[in-house]
Amino acid sequence: MRVLVTGGAGFIGTNLVRRLLSEGQEPVIFDDFSSGLGSNVNDLDVRVIRGSLVDLEAVVGAAQGVVMRSCTSGHGDLSRVLSPTPLLHMKSTQLGR
Repeated sequence: MRVLVTGGAGFIGTNLVRRLLSEGQEPVIFDDFSSGLGSNVNDLDVRVIRGSLVDLEAVVGAAQGVVMRSCTSGHGDLSRVLSPTPLLHMKSTQLGR
């Protein structure tokens, strides 16, 4: 299963990506690198998309064909967001709309 991990270059996101890889999943990292580090993901064989969650076009593009999991800091425990409408969930939980 292809899984979009927002905040995937951060500490929690990187560990989630490693776990998903060990389970045979196909993680895709989406991060703006405002607090995550490129060095956290350099050794991972995954697709990395540089983008911001406030850029709806970037999120829509990155979310094509994936389940969303979020490790974005400052928004509570969103590490297991599995929503049938992930963009609506992201909009309400992370953008406050």
